[in-house]
Amino acid sequence: MRGVVALSAAIGLAGAGAKAASRAATRRWVSNPDPTGGAEFAIAGTERTVIGYDGVALHTVSVGSGHPVVLAPGWSGHCADWAPVANLLTAEGYRVITYDRRGHGRSSLGHDGFTLTSLGLDLRTIIDSYAIADATLVGHSLGGVAALMFVTDHAPAASASISNLVLVSTTAHWSTESPISASVPTTSRSVGFDHRPVVRSVVGSMLARPFFGNQPNQRLMDHGARRLSEMEPRTLVDLLGVMTTLDVSDQLASVGLATRVVCGTEDRITPMSGSELLAVELPNAELWPIDGCGHMMPWERPGAVVEAVRANAKAKG
Repeated sequence: MRGVVALSAAIGLAGAGAKAASRAATRRWVSNPDPTGGAEFAIAGTERTVIGYDGVALHTVSVGSGHPVVLAPGWSGHCADWAPVANLLTAEGYRVITYDRRGHGRSSLGHDGFTLTSLGLDLRTIIDSYAIADATLVGHSLGGVAALMFVTDHAPAASASISNLVLVSTTAHWSTESPISASVPTTSRSVGFDHRPVVRSVVGSMLARPFFGNQPNQRLMDHGARRLSEMEPRTLVDLLGVMTTLDVSDQLASVGLATRVVCGTEDRITPMSGSELLAVELPNAELWPIDGCGHMMPWERPGAVVEAVRANAKAKG
């Protein structure tokens, strides 16, 4: 989630020296293993458009049968980016429902735009539309924030539809004093700023590097950079605004759902300290650290996310 704000670093690296560094790093990253096996980022399911409270058109996909698992997308906002996890889940007999976040992929922005409130409302719209009950709700990064907004702002609906939570690489509070936050250029929060030329340049993969752990894979970093380059500047400005004002920590005590808080030990974007705090502040939570993993756990360690879902189902009995 916070990796988007490393944009200023990429701008500073846009010179000839950065190009040389990028070429050298690429040689290392290409040789690192691809945990997804090189599979396409695609979910072959039933597509459906759901209309939200402010006219937003939300693109959704459902696939499989069995215990329902709702996957709330991370910073990239695309449901297809859940493919490494979704395909493992359906192979194990789960039903998966996921979606493009508003302003991303094939979902519209809606009249109210991209806000903390809309994150929870959109998730409720999808869950209500699919008449989901007794589900596991999994949120990665900003999707974890959406999950928290849903279970806190819409507690009765959440209690009727969700039996447990898996929060992956997420946080309930944005620290304005963090070095990453301090690196956000003022221009990136203004309407006139366009990040796309930088992201599409030779340093695009270097911009994506902070999202990954000890063994970044070139294909996955290229995919992350591509997703950022597809994001409209207005959406990025709104996203940054949401992230830099995020603080729902005072609402966590009301969430009684069994929760797995999963975080990579090498996550530079939402570090372990935030996950440790989540696990303490949520009344019924367990912390699951994943050694060597970075922020993009659904790509780097998809099996770890599936194991967290599986463990919650076993605990539920």
